[in-house]
Amino acid sequence: MENEEAKEVHENEMIEDSDSEEDIEVQPSDELCVSCKIQEGASNCELNVFCTERYNLYTHHDSVVGELSTCMIWIDRDPKDFDSTEKKSFVAVAHMNGEISIWNLLLLNPRGPSMVLGGKEENSSEWKPKSHTDSVLTLAWNKNTKALASGSVDGTVKLWNISTGECAKTFECDKEANITALDWHPREVNLLLVGLNNGNCIVINTQQAENNKIIFKIGSGINCARWNVLNPACFLVATDEGKVVSHDVRKQNGDPVFVVDCYEEEACTSIVFNRKKRNILMTAGAGEDQPIIIWQLTANGLQKLCSKILKVGPVLSVDFASEDHPTLILAGGLENIAVWDLRESSKMKALFSYVKPLETQGVTTTSEMEQSNE
Repeated sequence: MENEEAKEVHENEMIEDSDSEEDIEVQPSDELCVSCKIQEGASNCELNVFCTERYNLYTHHDSVVGELSTCMIWIDRDPKDFDSTEKKSFVAVAHMNGEISIWNLLLLNPRGPSMVLGGKEENSSEWKPKSHTDSVLTLAWNKNTKALASGSVDGTVKLWNISTGECAKTFECDKEANITALDWHPREVNLLLVGLNNGNCIVINTQQAENNKIIFKIGSGINCARWNVLNPACFLVATDEGKVVSHDVRKQNGDPVFVVDCYEEEACTSIVFNRKKRNILMTAGAGEDQPIIIWQLTANGLQKLCSKILKVGPVLSVDFASEDHPTLILAGGLENIAVWDLRESSKMKALFSYVKPLETQGVTTTSEMEQSNE
């Protein structure tokens, strides 16, 4: 989720029951979130707005963005004006047909994507040169090098030049496994963390030869992989066994730094660091009755702070809001979207005491929500 300038959003998309021009415009204090729904075999992309002044969540506009999608990521470059220093707002959408489409979020009714990466030749069963040959499952945008990384069921990781639509590099990871997670290093801009569903985690230096890989055997399928932003020599992965496992990249054959059991009998699907307080992170579980859990990262592991069950169905994606509103969490589920303000927890309210409070705290959602017994 990114907090973008409201003035860039088109004003001719009317909100239902809007009585003033102020209701039409997205305000600089608002939080924006892009979501994607699968409807009748197509993917529908929605630009959602959370008004922090009125504590209201609504959809500003939506558009069809192609065939069945698996994930998406926001990017700050226009493929057709790549050298411009002006900040843009685009979204890259990964599809099950092996292609990646890039769309301008500020167009209300786009005629088509700004760029398509890979996939099959038009009106042909043949793959485009250097394309993924199966579903694309994960994406990672490098804001420093302006490279888009993609991982696929075909066991490869590819780096794309979005201005030309060409694949710059391909890294063969494992033909028998799916690439399920990617994350660029926060400091070493050419290091890419790769998670696979066979339980391996790979560190790749994308500027060196293809065989320059460091492999860590986690032992359980990986759903999410993140560099430790406080100690970038370490990384964390979320596993099918419901655990968060941390390793030190300098100790390939060493024991994990720590292992934390987050969810019993359910997979851990997400790890997300807070943008303001970098020692705060959250996890999500795969089951419908699994809570979002907030943790404090320590040298020895994770300390649980609070948790909440959101009635959005199984949580598919979760993220913190921008640095302007660090206590807000937005979760997308199988059924709907919810926003949770962490300051309803006394621990979190004390931790973020310096943050200007909103007029209303708690939760807003398109359905009811239920708090855990924490």
